[in-house]
Amino acid sequence: MKKFLSLILVTLCIILLNTFTVLASEKKYSIDELKINAILDKDGNLSVTEDYYYNFQGSFNGITRDIDYNGAKDVEGIEVIKNDTISFKINDNKDENTFELKNPNNSKNLKIYSRNKDCKTKFTIKYKIIDAAYKANNQGNLKWIFYKNTNDVNITNLSLNLVFKDELNGEVKYLGVGPENGSAESLNNNTFLFKVKNLNKNELFGSKLSFDSNYLTGVSEIEDRNVQDNLYKNSYKELFYAIPLVVILIGLIGGFIFNDKKKYNKELKEYRAKYAIFNKPYLEEKPGDLNATLAYYILNEDIDNKCLMVTLLDLVNKGALTYTVGENEDDKKNFKFTINSNNFTNLLKYERFIIKWFSEYGKNGSFSIYDIEKNTKDYSDAKNFKNKFNEWTSLVIDEGENLINYVIIVRRRILDNKSYDQKLRLKAFKKYIIKKTSTEVDLNFCKEYINYIVAFDLEESFININLPEDYSFLNGIALMTIYHQDVYNDIDRRVSPNTSSTSTFTSSGGDCGGGGGSGAF
Repeated sequence: MKKFLSLILVTLCIILLNTFTVLASEKKYSIDELKINAILDKDGNLSVTEDYYYNFQGSFNGITRDIDYNGAKDVEGIEVIKNDTISFKINDNKDENTFELKNPNNSKNLKIYSRNKDCKTKFTIKYKIIDAAYKANNQGNLKWIFYKNTNDVNITNLSLNLVFKDELNGEVKYLGVGPENGSAESLNNNTFLFKVKNLNKNELFGSKLSFDSNYLTGVSEIEDRNVQDNLYKNSYKELFYAIPLVVILIGLIGGFIFNDKKKYNKELKEYRAKYAIFNKPYLEEKPGDLNATLAYYILNEDIDNKCLMVTLLDLVNKGALTYTVGENEDDKKNFKFTINSNNFTNLLKYERFIIKWFSEYGKNGSFSIYDIEKNTKDYSDAKNFKNKFNEWTSLVIDEGENLINYVIIVRRRILDNKSYDQKLRLKAFKKYIIKKTSTEVDLNFCKEYINYIVAFDLEESFININLPEDYSFLNGIALMTIYHQDVYNDIDRRVSPNTSSTSTFTSSGGDCGGGGGSGAF
C-alpha cells in the first residue's frame, strides 16, 4: 500500500516538474515527419522500423522513446541509428551516441544521448514486437498503437506502411486508429498504408486489421484477448486512499491546461492582429492566380482521385488542353481531351506529369477517360495506374506545401498570417461559388470557373437540367467527372480485390495493444 501511494506521489512530482520545465524553457523542437514500416510474420511478430525527422531549435542533449507493448509478449532487438550512418551502443554511461534502456512493466523506455543544436536530424529506431497479432474466433487480428503523443510533441506527417511478410489470402478488413481525418488504403493484397497529417496531445496512431487466421501458422487460437486487462490490478481499498491524490493531480493539471490555453489565445490574437486578415462573407473572384487543384489542397490538406479531373480542367484554362464532351451518360468515347503542346510554358511539374501520363493511354495527341478504362482492365495495368497516381499526388502535395507556411504559438503549430488569410479567402470564394450555382445561378460565371465548381463538389447541380446550347457542356463535364470517379474506383478494386474498409479512421484504440510516445531533452 505504501509503495502504491509513494508511486502516485512520485508521479505527481514528475508531472509537475516536467510541466514547469516546459514553461521555463525557450528552446523548441518538432518532429516534422514520422515514417513507420511494420512487417507482420506468420508467428504474429512485428518487425518495426521508425524514422523520426526531428527539427531542433536550441540546444538538446538527446531524445526519448517509450515503446509500450501491452497485449504482446516482449520487445526485442532494439537498434538506434542517427542520419543513416551512426549506430548507437546501449549502456548507462550517458556517453554521446549511446542509449539507456529501462524495462518497467510492459514497456521499453529509451533515453538516447545525441547532442543537437539548431538542426534537423533523422533518428531511426528498429525493434521486434513478439506476439503482436493473435487469433480469436477463427479470425486473425492485429490491433496495435504504434505511437501516442503523450508529451504534446509538435508532430506532423505520420505514415504507417504495414506489410504482411508472406502471401495473404481472403478478405482483409482494415481501419486506421487516430484522428478521424486520417487516410487508409490498400496498396496491394499484402500492404496497407495509413496516414495522418498531425497528431495532437494524447492522440493515437495505429491500425486495426482482421484477416484470415490461417496466415498465423505459428499462433494458437485463444477465446478472447483484452490487451488492457492487466494494466491496473489495484484493490478497491488502494483506490480509495488514492482518490484525494488523484483529485489534487487533476486540479493541478487542469489549472495548467487552463492557463496554457489562455496564454495561447492571447498570443494568437496578438499575432493575428499584425495582419489585415480577410473577414468578408464572400470573395467574388479567385484569390490571385491560384488554380483549382491547389485550392482544393489548401482547403483540405489532402488530395483525392477527383483532383485528377480538376487538374485536367485547370489545364484547359491554361490552354494546354481542349476538350469535347458527350451528350449523354452513355456517350463515353466522346469525353475526350486534346493536347496543345504549344501552351506548355507555365505548367507546373504535376501538370506536365499528368499530360505525359494520360497521353500514354490515347493516340494522335488526344486521350479520353474511356481510353484509361479500356487499358486498366487487368491487375498489372491497374496497379501501374495506381502507382502513377501516388507519384502524381506527391508532386501536387509538394507544390501545395510551398504555398503554406506555419508558425509556433505556445507549442502549437498554426498557419502563419499569410497562409491563414489565403485559406479564409478560399472559403469565402467557395461560398460565393455555391451562391452562383444555386440561389443566383450565373451561367457565364459557371463557365469561367467550372474547374473550381468541380473542385468544390458542386458539378452535380448541372445533371439532368435543361441548359441553353452554349452551356450544355456543363452537363457533359458533370457526367464526365462522375464517370471518371467510377473508372478510378474500378481501378482501385482491381488493385485491392480482397480488402475492405467501411470507415477510414477511428479515434478509439481501447481494444489495441502498444502505445508510447517520444520527446527530447
